[in-house]
Parts: sequence; structure tokens; C-alpha cells
Amino acid sequence: WGRAFLTRDFFHTMASRMGDKVLLVLAEDEGEPVAGALNLIGGDTLFGRLWGCLPSAYYPSLHFEACYYQ
Repeated sequence: WGRAFLTRDFFHTMASRMGDKVLLVLAEDEGEPVAGALNLIGGDTLFGRLWGCLPSAYYPSLHFEACYYQ
């Protein structure tokens, strides 16, 4: 039910404007990306804003690890 709406240009723009305030977490299985979380860094807080994974991916607690790991 999801769709790709974050384009390559989006990531280039975000990197150029907020590079030191962005943390992209990628989860891989056998070298292939299966999930990711786009987090924003603010002061002493990590804000997990966007999360996504392959429809066929099932990894218990992966959302928690990618979005809330300290």
C-alpha cells in the first residue's frame, strides 16, 4: 500500500540543507536493503519521522531498532 515519494532530488536537497541533522538508518539482509528509517537530529532528541520496509520483510522489532535505537 506504500509508494515511493522520496525522490533522489529530495535526498540531495535534504543533505545539502540539513546534512548534519539527518540520520538515515538502513537495514540489510544478505547485503540487500530491506527497510529504512529517516530520522532528524535535534539537540538531545532523535526524531524518527519516516519508516518503510519491503512488503515481504518480516523482522520482529526491526521498526523499534531502526527508529528508536540510541
